[in-house]
Amino acid sequence: MVKERRSAKRIKYDMVRVYSKMETHVDGKAKSVFKRKPYALAK
Repeated sequence: MVKERRSAKRIKYDMVRVYSKMETHVDGKAKSVFKRKPYALAK
């Protein structure tokens, strides 16, 4: 499998988009975990 070459900035934006999309589907407890872990760093 060939990995798509992307800048760290692009990947960061993608992660933020995915996490924020997931946040609308998860409960409050998982939400706090997202905010505490990579989500806060990627923002």
